[in-house]
Amino acid sequence: MNKEQVRTLIQWMDARHNTELNSIRVGSNQVSRRGSVTYYHYAGDMNMSVSAYEGAGSFRGIVNSGIIITILHEFAHAILMKEGYIHHGHGRRWVNKFSQLILDDYKELVRVYNIIACDNLSECFGYMLFSMEERNYDYDQGTALMQLAIEQGRVDYIEEAQRLI
Repeated sequence: MNKEQVRTLIQWMDARHNTELNSIRVGSNQVSRRGSVTYYHYAGDMNMSVSAYEGAGSFRGIVNSGIIITILHEFAHAILMKEGYIHHGHGRRWVNKFSQLILDDYKELVRVYNIIACDNLSECFGYMLFSMEERNYDYDQGTALMQLAIEQGRVDYIEEAQRLI
């Protein structure tokens, strides 16, 4: 995924969630950090940085799916910051917001990516879970995601997850 594609996906999410990002940085040399959000509360400015780094030997689809997950990860932070939760880390509130973004936006974000990149990245929930595992997301996040999918009756996600078991 190139930098302009990543930037376009971030702009699409920014418009969808009205986070009013002040600046977007897409780097390709951030090996140790996949993304970050900085919020200057007094000025009301929010900046987002996402790495489009494709590590050596990585499977392209997993990397692209991982970049989309990173965008959702950073937007979970951005939305909570916008709501006034400045120092929230990766606690329960963030896990719930991240899970909700995956359920609401993951497949749509993949569709947008496929249009702008003329690609055919899978929207499959199982593929996304595998990509999350590859990027070292923890068990609590996956459990919270499945619990939310069950609570909301998101049959599409539940059936795909059952096929993996």
